[in-house]
Amino acid sequence: DAIIKEAKKVCKKVGMTPYFLGCKIKNIPLRDTMVNKKLNRIIKDVKPETIFVSFLLDDHDDHRRANHILLKIFNSMRFTRNIDVWAYQVYTALWPNVIVDITAVMGEKTEAIKMWTSQMEKRDWAHYSRGLNAFNIRDASGHRGNIHLYRRALGGLSQEPERTRVLGVHVVCHSAVLPDSAELQQLLPEEQPGPQRSICASGD
Repeated sequence: DAIIKEAKKVCKKVGMTPYFLGCKIKNIPLRDTMVNKKLNRIIKDVKPETIFVSFLLDDHDDHRRANHILLKIFNSMRFTRNIDVWAYQVYTALWPNVIVDITAVMGEKTEAIKMWTSQMEKRDWAHYSRGLNAFNIRDASGHRGNIHLYRRALGGLSQEPERTRVLGVHVVCHSAVLPDSAELQQLLPEEQPGPQRSICASGD
């Protein structure tokens, strides 16, 4: 599968180790015991201090389903320490509580995005990403470059994210956060036929 090969190449470029749960595109099961066990095991093995997952209200069913699965794992696992969970935007604007200026590494991000050649055939995601990150300066007064917005939830922020052990729950090419609240859980999708993708989790 082309997108799996691309995921491996991108992870190698940015220094991550990919793990694949075996879900099919546009068909992510919400109550698959094996999928839940695989992700549970990855979290236990990687022991991340920070987890990134696409924003749970993102305008893409795959992204919302990734949140649904991760939330179920969090509800079923007993943690002996706090884990930061950071949500990032893909399609939908979010209300951030963390703002990161990525101007210095925007070129590297663009090159990594271009490695998803199968996805670039459908849309110029590099161009889209640059535009979104430039647009985000609306939330960063005084900045003139490129901004990443995140919504952080759960554990305490004790270190800079790039210095912690990180696990990204990616819906093919993205990573980012999960608020743990009953109110937000109600916004997640019910199990029914719908879009989905292979999920790749990566940790340093």
